[in-house]
Amino acid sequence: MSRNELPIATDSGDRYYDSAPWNGGDSIASHGNECTSGVGITYYGRQYMLTASHCYEPGWAVYNEFAGLGRSYSFMGIETSRDIRYGGDDTALISMPVSNRIWVGAIGASYSTVVAGSAINLAGDIVYNEGAYSGQVPSVVQNDYYGCMTFYYSTLRADRTECNIVWAHSSGIATQEGDSGAPMVRWSFGRLYVTGIVSGGSGSTPCQYNAERNSECFHNVYYTAATEILSTEYPGATIG
Repeated sequence: MSRNELPIATDSGDRYYDSAPWNGGDSIASHGNECTSGVGITYYGRQYMLTASHCYEPGWAVYNEFAGLGRSYSFMGIETSRDIRYGGDDTALISMPVSNRIWVGAIGASYSTVVAGSAINLAGDIVYNEGAYSGQVPSVVQNDYYGCMTFYYSTLRADRTECNIVWAHSSGIATQEGDSGAPMVRWSFGRLYVTGIVSGGSGSTPCQYNAERNSECFHNVYYTAATEILSTEYPGATIG
């Protein structure tokens, strides 16, 4: 099996009704904002879930649900920190029990897979966004070090410049609103590797799933490289 082939699904699950320890690719919500969990890490002996820093604020409680459902039993954890420095990484930490698994597959047919580790991004690689809203969608890495970009985030009510961004493109859907924080992954010889965490998108295109909740989907996906996150942002952190 080549690094860009997908294995056959072996189990089933749901991105919206997970349970602890929590998986990457879950639908997460807080204060009316919808995002996606990235990947679980252990950092200085404690477990956290990575997501995008523009989603929530430190101290906010995060739930496994669509925004506004108010399912108190779906409580996941509390955001403890986020990087909102000029030129920083678009990452945040949510304190919660985490697994070493990520939801993959289409919406309505998700299954969880063990994460083998992190991987670099090379131009031409096929990578997959595992967003809670778009589901598993492929795109091709255009630039493995796109550099810095300035995004406007409604949750921050401001522009923010972040760096260490990778750019991937799809002729169909690459990412959807609500996918922020989602894991970008690559398959290699039947094993799943995390290559980054979703920051944003551009180039509007019709949505495949959940269009009634989040109407914007995009051809381009921009994401923070996993190697940067684990070596510089949270040095010494391990996945799972």
